[in-house]
Amino acid sequence: MKFLLLLLLGSLSISSGFANKNYKTLAKELFKQPDVSDVRLTPGNRGLSYLSSRKGISRLELLDLESGRTYTASVEDTPDIYDYYWIDRDTVLFFAQKLGTPIGAYTASYKLASVKPADFYRVYDTLPDTENLYIGKDDNFDEKFNDLYLINAKNGSRKRIEENDGTILAWFTDKDGVTRIRYTIDEYERDRYAYRSSADDDWRDIDINGHPVGVLFHGGPDEFIVFVRHDGDARFAAYTFNGAKNEYVDSVLEHEEYDILYNLIVVDPETEKTYGFQYDLQKPKTHWLDPEMAEISARIDRQHPATFNQVLGYDSEKRSVVYQRFSDKRPNEWLRFYIETGEEELLLQELPEIDTEQSAKTEPITYLARDGTKIHGYLTRATSQPTQPSKALLMIHGGPRARDRWGWDAEAQYFSKLGYHVLKINYRGSEGYGIEFSPYSHIDSIESSVRDTVDGARWLVDQGLASPGKIAIYGSSFGGHVSLCSAAAEPEIFFASMGYAGVYDWPTHLDKAFEEQPVYARLKTNTYYPDFEKNRAHWFAASALPQAEKISCPVFLIHGRSDETVSATQSRRMHKALKKAGKQSQLKILSFNRHGFTLEKNRISFYSSLAEFLEEASP
Repeated sequence: MKFLLLLLLGSLSISSGFANKNYKTLAKELFKQPDVSDVRLTPGNRGLSYLSSRKGISRLELLDLESGRTYTASVEDTPDIYDYYWIDRDTVLFFAQKLGTPIGAYTASYKLASVKPADFYRVYDTLPDTENLYIGKDDNFDEKFNDLYLINAKNGSRKRIEENDGTILAWFTDKDGVTRIRYTIDEYERDRYAYRSSADDDWRDIDINGHPVGVLFHGGPDEFIVFVRHDGDARFAAYTFNGAKNEYVDSVLEHEEYDILYNLIVVDPETEKTYGFQYDLQKPKTHWLDPEMAEISARIDRQHPATFNQVLGYDSEKRSVVYQRFSDKRPNEWLRFYIETGEEELLLQELPEIDTEQSAKTEPITYLARDGTKIHGYLTRATSQPTQPSKALLMIHGGPRARDRWGWDAEAQYFSKLGYHVLKINYRGSEGYGIEFSPYSHIDSIESSVRDTVDGARWLVDQGLASPGKIAIYGSSFGGHVSLCSAAAEPEIFFASMGYAGVYDWPTHLDKAFEEQPVYARLKTNTYYPDFEKNRAHWFAASALPQAEKISCPVFLIHGRSDETVSATQSRRMHKALKKAGKQSQLKILSFNRHGFTLEKNRISFYSSLAEFLEEASP
């Protein structure tokens, strides 16, 4: 999430001691709700829709590209808008919440007028060139096995188009809304796919021969791009597959070190023509499937080499394109690039008050773990003394099958302003680096993530940026486990350990997860949790809870009372174990929080609390 930085922060960066006294002010400036987020071209390419923030409440707005006028959807009692979908050129369906709980759905016209309540269904796929219709699924259902319905957004009528027999985890639909690919898992935990050329054809098994993570319909009538790691291969890559012939056609994109996993598809919002897809290496990149769009993108890159520039699509007359740009020092901006002249027009800014000259630079780094494995990460140096030794903070992501990425990072900017060198680590288990780096076995990630993180702390010492005993560590969710276990493994390195919504007793956590989703839990038990019941003692020993005696630094545990992903009991039990062992531990339960932060004031309070704790614990 990207946040606000005022000019007065220039003075805060001069001295970390002075900055520490102003961490609450700094948190308010950096962790406010973004002015603009979730920006999308509308069907017909007439405007840009987005969520805007006013006093911490998100509203749906639209910027008409022809007139330059802005329109706002007005809803009674002003609820928080958290998601929306364009159903066709003149109809948008959007969803409202209060305190993070969904409370209703609404429809509105292109200019966000004629707002009316709508039935609440989860959107599975849109049909933007078909009036009023979309594909949805029930709100009250087992998320892993759902039926699909053709739903009229205006009158709420629906027709079931796919019935789930209790084995189908996903369908993939083409631009016309026809389910063309069906995904199941067999009794041997193997992924199975079936294909059909049209709605009137029978399903036929196809031989993907691997573990796909996505499908993109592009090319001939029966061709699609599949992102897959073939059996026996080390990494995911993109290939063209012909479903009718049941054969691979060619390779689209592969890399010798990174998985090719898309995180954005560039597609026309009405015709759904695919122009390309975005993916991550050390920094984000775009693979273009359309030569004209590739050339326009290259022209923009030549004008702005310091930022990542992502073209989103044309305007309605194809005289210009809208593109998004950002960097490690610059939050998101959306601009209009005129194709003939090369002139540009600034349309929207995520955080317009940010002074990019005062932002810290984030460097992609690598280091070798103790066994010689290359580990990737991102270093944001303290603004007060970027080349000198300072306090350091390791910030560990959750998952584990997630990763940190290059770009504007409010967390890193915040703590660098407070005088910390901030290191974010993509430990083993993080996605994007191949099957050997991120094996499916969860217990492997539970253990290797701790070793890699400790080795990252040692790397900071070797670089002359920090000293043992002057490094703190923070992690959320899975990262909370890493934070406390790292402090237990090498107590002489860390002066503080913090965990938000962490898992500290793996057998108890997994028992609860398996109980709540018993059918789904069995689908990949041996793949992700091999011999779990047989080796419960091993899983527990790898947890933070039994290692409380080994932790010598102060610990700060924070958890949302309403967290449905990781029970707050995990943090309560960890706190109790630390206290019983005579350790310094603080526990803070946030009343309305779930697994993440919905409210701006909670986010500001959270980071202020972390900074205050670090200041008190700092040697």
